[in-house]
Amino acid sequence: MVSCTDREAKELKEILSKPIEVPAANQKLSQASIKQYRDAELAYNERYVADLKKTLDNSFEKQLDNFEDNELGFFSSYENMLDYIFMSKEKLEDSWKVKSTKYFNSLDIENDALYCYELYIKDVSAIRSNFYQKKHSDSLPSMAKLDLPTQDIYLGDIKTHSRNNLIIEVGVEATVWILVLLILFIVSLIVAVPTGGLSLIVTIITIIVSVILSMANDKKLLNSLREQNTIVMEADYSAILKSLNENTYRFYGE
Repeated sequence: MVSCTDREAKELKEILSKPIEVPAANQKLSQASIKQYRDAELAYNERYVADLKKTLDNSFEKQLDNFEDNELGFFSSYENMLDYIFMSKEKLEDSWKVKSTKYFNSLDIENDALYCYELYIKDVSAIRSNFYQKKHSDSLPSMAKLDLPTQDIYLGDIKTHSRNNLIIEVGVEATVWILVLLILFIVSLIVAVPTGGLSLIVTIITIIVSVILSMANDKKLLNSLREQNTIVMEADYSAILKSLNENTYRFYGE
């Protein structure tokens, strides 16, 4: 496993921040300058592997964020409640399968990994182009093959989530009205109680309580999906770094 400590990250930053001598055409670089190029590229290798690891480690949470943004918003929640009321069990199951494939698939993770590689290759290409004063792309390191497992996230808990939202939507206001009227009745037995603005007070309390309960309901659903995520997305980071470093040493003549 490869990870960057704060000290290692600082060292990488120092290496990458050093100015590199750019040779004129047909100018032969000194061994010290070649080493500087090589060390800079080795630092890029380490940064790429660290970024790849971070991408894979955070892949499920990123997918979960995307699911939350698109399926647990204001309008989506109402849509899910309507589906819960009017859709048959079979259609709900089909809908959940489609959404599971849409939000929790390895293709999105592979695309994120590809993006990391493209950024890395852009940096390596730039430094090698400076080294030769012309583009040499034929010897660039290829992207590591990632054999990512398939995730199977069941979204059946959306049913419970929608039912809870429906209860919140219908029941909170009625409950608040009952409690407020009960409190007013008890207080009115002791002193006179003004009732002006009562509807506004109930509305404000209802909104606050509904938001709190809805957020708790969303969190419960997301946690249930996290519990299903038993697959660890990872790669042989040491082997990837070793392969990249070998390519670097070979390119710079070692």
